[in-house]
Amino acid sequence: MRLVLHRDIPEDTVLRNQWNALVEQMGRPEMFYTFEWALAMSRSYHASLKPLLCLGYQEDKLAGVAALATNAQGSETVFLSGATADYCDFVSSPQRRREFVNEVLAALRQMQGPKLVLANLPAESATLSALVSALPDSGYRFLSRPAYSCAQVSLRSTEERNTVRRSMLRRKSKRRQFASIEKIAPVKLDHLRCVTEIVQSLPDFVRMHVARCLFTRRLSNLLSSDRRAFVSELAELLSRAGWMTLSRLTVGDKVVAWNYGFQFAGSWFWYQPTFDVAWQQHSPGFYLLARIVEEACSDDAVKVVDLGLGNEPYKDRLANGRRHTLHVTATRSSREWAAGILRLHAVRAIGKLPQVEKSLRTARARGSDILARLRTSGLRATARWLLLQHQRVITGNEEIQFFEWPEDRLLWTGQNSSELRLGGVDLETLASAAMRYPDDEETLAYLLRSANRLRSGKSEAFALREADGSPVHFCWAEPFHTALASELSFKLSVPSERAVLLFDCWTPASFRGRGYCQQAISRLASQLNASGKRPWIFGSSTNTHLLRAIESAGLVPRFSVTRKWGRLRLQPSTATSIFPPRARAHASSAA
Repeated sequence: MRLVLHRDIPEDTVLRNQWNALVEQMGRPEMFYTFEWALAMSRSYHASLKPLLCLGYQEDKLAGVAALATNAQGSETVFLSGATADYCDFVSSPQRRREFVNEVLAALRQMQGPKLVLANLPAESATLSALVSALPDSGYRFLSRPAYSCAQVSLRSTEERNTVRRSMLRRKSKRRQFASIEKIAPVKLDHLRCVTEIVQSLPDFVRMHVARCLFTRRLSNLLSSDRRAFVSELAELLSRAGWMTLSRLTVGDKVVAWNYGFQFAGSWFWYQPTFDVAWQQHSPGFYLLARIVEEACSDDAVKVVDLGLGNEPYKDRLANGRRHTLHVTATRSSREWAAGILRLHAVRAIGKLPQVEKSLRTARARGSDILARLRTSGLRATARWLLLQHQRVITGNEEIQFFEWPEDRLLWTGQNSSELRLGGVDLETLASAAMRYPDDEETLAYLLRSANRLRSGKSEAFALREADGSPVHFCWAEPFHTALASELSFKLSVPSERAVLLFDCWTPASFRGRGYCQQAISRLASQLNASGKRPWIFGSSTNTHLLRAIESAGLVPRFSVTRKWGRLRLQPSTATSIFPPRARAHASSAA
């Protein structure tokens, strides 16, 4: 077999046709193995992956394809589609797999290739046995571990189709869920396959996916510009080939669920679904999946509905089978191989100790936050931030200053008032902000916290927006006593029955230094005051930027609270003689 290497994916029609014809010879053909998937990856992830395409020819006829890539650091050779594909494999007929794998490994060895990391390799693939037999002679050491278990609805026989139909009809809970959503308005399921329709609908799908992930305390992979470019490129390429299926569930005139999926070689893939969280009680996502399975049962061309990666419980309600994948590592370094073995056993051992695993995950997340701050702010700024964060531990106390909006103060009429608007915040606003600031890790963490707070419904969120609607500052308001307990974990007597506390102000890093915090605080305080409420706000003495913004916004210092190892000491502000005496008498620690 003759091997030809490329450092890109040639956009060649002949190669495309031969490649995809070879995919059909696989024991289980998958969309992820196609020319279109590799081309979409090459176009979208060029900044982080450098393609290494290995083409095997037998008498000038394409006999094997290995769509590999080297990562940005050049330390690993991976499957080109490893970050997006549920299944990855070497493409060839099963009979030629061992010969082709040998040729690829020999080429990597000759190139002094780095560690080989093959993610999501199907456990039943002929590639696994080919690797096991070829690796010792190639100088590589082999390590394999279980990766994912993918739920599937198998429809390969008439008996399986009938069994799935009967199972769905017998489920009373499913019928009740379907009835609840069908009572609201007419329900329509359509599948978009035209390029124009799909391109027009993708932004709505992306926003809904980002919003749902925030609601469930996760960050959508569609926040990445590379990932959004990929789904757009892939949709265009697959729709031209007739394989793209963007499913949309509509209740009345409202789209409540999507599935970014595709149909290929008898498989209907449940690849990237989402739904409107406002309809969560009606289970629109499961309704959409059940309708797809019903359609598949009536279509003899569909042999399996693949539910993809993830062990979500709802999949088990329909699945009648599973497909397993492996994570395979091959390295020529004995040290790396031994480290991999130790790491594998350590992970398994820690997995049996939930509390230890939780602590390690927390420490890892904390370390990632510090590294991210180092990259964006530098060593000096990060050291200062850490010092301020731990000042209470170091000094043993922390001073919290409280400010009040003067009741007789006029409404704020500062500069740029016509260019900025203050309005309420909903989940869609947070999703738009997450898409606006995908690389600002601190802002993303703030948005996750905000989404969680929105779920509780106890607080009201506000955002200062530019003329185009982009949020540039966020803040929250809540009745004084409840906000104090939740944010500072101590109690004070309420200064006034109408008192409202402003808290958790945040400006994304790219918009700091423009006075947006000051403007938002002043506008919100004056707005609340006009509605008959008494606005208050607090700030730690270590947060000098916030304190300056509060004073510039026109709020007046009233008193401060010093926390010293769980004990509270209140004192009036030196700037004013006004001080709530009841608060002095009833200060206590909520802890």
